[in-house]
Amino acid sequence: MPFRQSLVLLAVLSLVACSSVPYAQRQATRLAEYTAVAGAPVSNFRFFSLYSWEPLGQTTLAVYTRPNEAWLLDLDGGCRDLPFTPVIGVTSNLNQVSVRFDKVLTGRNQFPCTITGIRPLDIRRMKATRQAQRPIDIQPRAAAGAGGAVSLGPASGRACVHCAMAVRSVNAGTGVRPDKPTAVAGWSAGARVVPAA
Repeated sequence: MPFRQSLVLLAVLSLVACSSVPYAQRQATRLAEYTAVAGAPVSNFRFFSLYSWEPLGQTTLAVYTRPNEAWLLDLDGGCRDLPFTPVIGVTSNLNQVSVRFDKVLTGRNQFPCTITGIRPLDIRRMKATRQAQRPIDIQPRAAAGAGGAVSLGPASGRACVHCAMAVRSVNAGTGVRPDKPTAVAGWSAGARVVPAA
């Protein structure tokens, strides 16, 4: 029995060790992204409600007050559970969050974390940087198949029998023939409908 328990413990510890490396790397990358777009330190900011938040370690937190307004908060070292807590609270006085006065709350039984620094974040610049780094894979369209027919199916290249039937039923009585070039909503104009088998 002790051998089995030690084997299970070893397996669990190895899984925990393997899974923490990507998380730590991802968190370090996110912290670098936020730090790159952070402005000069300020002493306070207006705070009416918490729109969103993202923990960036035990001592750093990104707080969104609106979709395009965010603040990078530096905290004292007391927030051990910050990366794992499902809910946070931010204290404020007269709708102002101030350095060295206000705190971040991470749980009922946890000590509050004092805010030691506040920096505004340029969210538009961060989104533009992400967009510029996103790889775009541009591929030319494949040539039309035999007889110039273009499949209306998904990218797999198979004919969409249901689409062809829908076009036939929509075009019924309009004088439009499904074997002639037809414009289908969502598909390119001039595509030929592949007849159902």
